[in-house]
This record gives sequence, structure tokens and C-alpha cells, in this order.
Amino acid sequence: MKKLVISLLSMVCLIGMFMLGIYSHEVYLRVMPKPVLPKHDYALWKLISTNESGELNLAKLGSQAWTKVCFLGPYNEDSAGLLGFDWNIKDYTKALRFDGHNVLIFASNEHVIDFIVQPRSHGDFAELSGTCLARENSTLISSTQSHSYKHRN
Repeated sequence: MKKLVISLLSMVCLIGMFMLGIYSHEVYLRVMPKPVLPKHDYALWKLISTNESGELNLAKLGSQAWTKVCFLGPYNEDSAGLLGFDWNIKDYTKALRFDGHNVLIFASNEHVIDFIVQPRSHGDFAELSGTCLARENSTLISSTQSHSYKHRN
């Protein structure tokens, strides 16, 4: 009889711990802030589409808060090393694990303001992968045959 009571009490304790674990996980999900995903619009697409001169002035994009634009091409996910502060692109997109996208990151010296996941078929920035440009020096030129961009020196 004593073994039965101990077994029942053990079962109740295990079920209670299980239920407490589920409840604490639910509370954790409600309390912990989720990363705010930036608003992705097609301002870059529009800028590229209306670009007839071959020059692309990235300073026209986004708010006035960003001071540099950084580029990550396919298979280059080292955003923290590029930006100079702790921010991981892998927390927001997996697009750089494949050939089809670039990411343009608009940042200040301390944090990311916004980023754009850009299909390479509609503006290729792969030649700039791993570089950052100051806002005042963020005009790019395109090749005459494709939508591939490089820095205007």
C-alpha cells in the first residue's frame, strides 16, 4: 500500500512539473520581446526601375537615420563582422544561403535601421558583398548590359 501511495505521489509530482513547464514556456513567449522585423517595401525596386542614367543613389532610400549601407551577397552571412557590432542577419532571413539574393543593410554606427532582401535578378549587388559605404558616398553605377551594380569611385 505504501508503494502505491509513493507511486501515485510521484506521478502527481511529475504531471505537476510537466504542467508547470508548459505554463512557464507560455509566459516566456508572452514576456520576451520578439525581434522587430523591418518594413520591406519596394523603394529600391522603384529606384532601379526608374533609373535611366545608370547611377543609383542609395541615399534616397529610407530614413535619414542611417549613416552607412553594407552589402552581403550569397553565402556571406557575416553581418556582425561587416557592421562592427553584434547583429546577425541569420536571425531575420535565410536568403543568403542561396544564390538568388543580396541583402543591403542600412545602419548607424551602433545599430541596424533597416535592411532589404534584394533578388539578384532585379538588381545585383554581389560585387559589393562584404563592403560598407558611407551615406554621402553611396552612389552606385550599373553595367550597361545588366542590373549589376558597383561603387562609383
